[in-house]
Amino acid sequence: MKAGAEFEVLKVNELDETSWATPAIDGNQVFVKTQSALYCFQTKKPG
Repeated sequence: MKAGAEFEVLKVNELDETSWATPAIDGNQVFVKTQSALYCFQTKKPG
């Protein structure tokens, strides 16, 4: 998501299974737990 006057979806990732957990955010990383895996999505650090 891009912040601004209106949110803009920048990317969509399909996980192939259900996630019942709340995503965890740490700096530039988002962690998502599914039934059988833990995923980490991150942006490049500025600079």
